[in-house]
Amino acid sequence: MTHSNLVFVGIGVDLVDIHRFSLLLDVAPTMKSRIFFGEELTFNTKKLAGKFAAKEAVRKSLNEITSRVDFRDIMIANKEDGAPTVYVIGKHKTLIEHSGISFQVSISYASGLVIASAIALKRITNQRQ
Repeated sequence: MTHSNLVFVGIGVDLVDIHRFSLLLDVAPTMKSRIFFGEELTFNTKKLAGKFAAKEAVRKSLNEITSRVDFRDIMIANKEDGAPTVYVIGKHKTLIEHSGISFQVSISYASGLVIASAIALKRITNQRQ
């Protein structure tokens, strides 16, 4: 019989001031294309700030491999119900998939700020006889 458990890998939190993030994008326009891609590039500044905070929270939740995962390797999309979900793409997709890591993400907006949290969980499968 196979039994599966989720093991805590890490947690990440990031807080972004939306106005400061907007100023940063104005001063460093190439930053946008280094962090975002595809459909993300069409989002307004508030939504981009939320996606950035979520990507940073995901990177922080990965602890030991954070420095290897690029912002463009992480895509924050929304489920039909609006809840954020994480897709790891690019060169780290296989690494994350084979390690059994999944993410839970939350993004909240208030008073010109956006906060995102991410929990990384690893699926461990045990063989029981």
